[in-house]
Amino acid sequence: MAALSPVKVLLVTSDREACGIREYGLMLKEAVEGSSNVQVEEFPFTAPDRLLDRVCSPSSRPDIVHLNHHAALHSQWGPDHIWALRALGMKVVVTQHDTFESWEIMQSRRFLDARDADLLIIHEKVEGLEGPRVWQMRQPIPEAPPAVKSGEAWLRRLKGIQWKHYVGSVGFNLLHKGFPTLVDGARRAGWGCRLIVPGITVEEAEDLQRIHPEGLELMTGWRPRGHVIAALATCDMLGFPYVTGGSGTSGALRLGIAARRPVFTSPKGVNRQTLDLPEDHWVMRVDPSPQGIEEALRGWADPKREFDRWANEAGILAEMDGWEPMGWELARRYVGLVRGIR
Repeated sequence: MAALSPVKVLLVTSDREACGIREYGLMLKEAVEGSSNVQVEEFPFTAPDRLLDRVCSPSSRPDIVHLNHHAALHSQWGPDHIWALRALGMKVVVTQHDTFESWEIMQSRRFLDARDADLLIIHEKVEGLEGPRVWQMRQPIPEAPPAVKSGEAWLRRLKGIQWKHYVGSVGFNLLHKGFPTLVDGARRAGWGCRLIVPGITVEEAEDLQRIHPEGLELMTGWRPRGHVIAALATCDMLGFPYVTGGSGTSGALRLGIAARRPVFTSPKGVNRQTLDLPEDHWVMRVDPSPQGIEEALRGWADPKREFDRWANEAGILAEMDGWEPMGWELARRYVGLVRGIR
């Protein structure tokens, strides 16, 4: 019996190297292609006018167009693109990376009206938005390198002479990330602080360094996610003290979970970016202030803490909520759309 031809998916996404949305698209492609008979091709969202020409090409016409959408990156995308694609007979999937308190707010901001998509993927529940065309899928946890999974990265960690413990974090140097707060909390607790901050300017780096002159280590530049996870795994704890609410879900927080280290983040009432993190007792919620972080670090510096046990629990969560099971489910939904099955 002849083998079934693969389902072809055109993933419209960011083409910036230093971009979490593009990294999400790369992980999606790897997970889906590794689990099923689906082929995923990336297409830059910076070329929307060429998209219709691309999907109309007889030699490379996709079965599905999947828009990897974030309003801050490509707000020029509107419902007209979805309607045009569907008028051409395309099946359209949209992953909405923005999270809002209600679907009405999303509409009022005129970022995207994806109700006419064949499948809308959201990372958290949106009031009034449900049905067979909507799939609530949390951001999956990235795959960790073998050295992190085995604990080797943690065992061979390098620690400074002065700083017995280190707290780490990763992300762009945006106000709501709370990096100055994290660095100040580390200074107060007598901890070193390792930050992976791609794209940080010299002035921004100097501002952070002044807070903790001898105890801050900065890693700049864009690095592959495996390198980032391995670097985070050398820290005693990882902190993501978001200080204000935000419209996106935190991929950086999931890199921390993948590193198998104890994690603390802000309470749900402070920041919407942590809303889709599954409830689990090993993830601490702390007051995103220097004093709150100092208290958390001093508590976890207690040698009686069972770091290996916490790391093991983090690893279990990473396996259950990772890209592999999500890749299988997304591939199943792709195939269902092409075959007219919901």
